Amino acid sequence: MIALSTDGSRLLAAPERLELASASFRELGEPKSVKLLSTVERGGMAYRELEFEFEKAGFLGDFYRTPDGKVQEFLLFAK
Repeated sequence: MIALSTDGSRLLAAPERLELASASFRELGEPKSVKLLSTVERGGMAYRELEFEFEKAGFLGDFYRTPDGKVQEFLLFAK
């Protein structure tokens, strides 16, 4: 699982960390599709469930956003 939250996003989104993550994702091949599976409101936040398909693997993602537009959490799970 990969997690990104608002409190730690500056640290996790540092250029060095993003470069490490991008190298790992390149190994999965070209992205094939991104699908929105569901959208609901939870505790005042918008929740989205996504499906990501690459040539060599797939992931499910959970995305939480507050009404002010800030991403509070983005999680990726291997399928």
